[in-house]
Amino acid sequence: MVWLARDRTLFHALGVFVATFMYSLSTLAWVDRAGSGRVPLLSCVFVGMMVVTSVLLLSVLVQRLNSFQITQVLRIIGDTGRDVIAQSYQGTRATTSPSEERPSLPVTLTVNHVGRPVYRSHRSISGD
Repeated sequence: MVWLARDRTLFHALGVFVATFMYSLSTLAWVDRAGSGRVPLLSCVFVGMMVVTSVLLLSVLVQRLNSFQITQVLRIIGDTGRDVIAQSYQGTRATTSPSEERPSLPVTLTVNHVGRPVYRSHRSISGD
């Protein structure tokens, strides 16, 4: 939720939506107060531009829904967690040696991984 709360696009879009709604209501309240049967052109053009801007921002928000898919959320949580772990243990030294913590067993396999974690779906593993 913190990630969502820090999203500037969301806050700007909500601001434009509210501004469009409030300006449209206030313009509607002031239009034709004298009973002339006319609507000011400038107000109509400005409201039209605000509505177009709101629709464009809505399309940007719909495109950003991709970031709420579970794989994207898990990737972001994993990246953030690794960053926090790296910052927490940066500059600290172990007080005990690794041989004291683990029983001495023969090493049968060593796997070295460099880079970010990668996942594969069950389809790519089974060859489907």
